[in-house]
Amino acid sequence: MTLRENTERPETLEIGCNILAGTDMGRIEQAVKKQLHAPTSWKNPYGDGTAGKQIARIVKDFLDRRDAS
Repeated sequence: MTLRENTERPETLEIGCNILAGTDMGRIEQAVKKQLHAPTSWKNPYGDGTAGKQIARIVKDFLDRRDAS
């Protein structure tokens, strides 16, 4: 739940793992109740957690090819 009126992560809103609650206590209470009963079977919008390893492999392969030339 985001306690603001906007987010730079709209993908979290689209899949339902986040809700904008703002700063009004009534809206926050409603958002909490809604999210407590929301499905949690959404797919992680940020990938599988291996981005760093993939980037390191790509850079290494690039440098290996450059050094082989």
